[in-house]
Amino acid sequence: MNAFYRHSPAARGAFTLVELLVSVSLTALLMWGILNLYSSATRFSATVFTETELVGGARAVLDRMCQELGSMTPLDVGYLKITRDTVGADSSADSIQFVAPVGDNGALADVLYELRLDNGRYMLYRGIKTPATINGPAPPDRNAYAASPMGVAVDSMRILYIDDDTTDGTPVAPAAAYREWRDANLADGQVPRLPRSIIIELRLADAKGSVLLTITCGTYLGGSGI
Repeated sequence: MNAFYRHSPAARGAFTLVELLVSVSLTALLMWGILNLYSSATRFSATVFTETELVGGARAVLDRMCQELGSMTPLDVGYLKITRDTVGADSSADSIQFVAPVGDNGALADVLYELRLDNGRYMLYRGIKTPATINGPAPPDRNAYAASPMGVAVDSMRILYIDDDTTDGTPVAPAAAYREWRDANLADGQVPRLPRSIIIELRLADAKGSVLLTITCGTYLGGSGI
């Protein structure tokens, strides 16, 4: 036998340099795919968590608004005013004002829910003014409220439905800029009464201002006598 005989790599069952390079490349490609999939899943999970948190917060705010509307005073004490300004073509209500008991002691106060432009986005604000404007005077100016943001970015706020056959004493301003129900608007002999129910829709917006989703809430108005 030749003393200088050597087994070939194939005979020893070893890998050639080309095979090693191909193996390393495939392994790296597989790891890159796994890491990319993990990164995408992490981003998706974070997005879902953020949206869930946003929707939960917005739902709590809208439920609070409907709860306070459900406990508002009748027209012989307070009022209801729905105003539309210029917040988006789809908005049918940029502010809602009424009188309702608030706080732990249940004292009457003027309550305001309003869309305001804040750092390029419309945010829902809630304002309180005490003592309440009661027994006939016009609702206070919206700048008179101590208002704070509710942490909800909104594309629009819409009144989807209002059960209103109280045409007496319910004036509509030019271009339907506002509707106002209060005792002082009534003629002699008319009975002050609020609409019976209302359904409000909030179209939530993300950080880019795109519509994220829509939530709604309905309630009977507390002072309507229902």
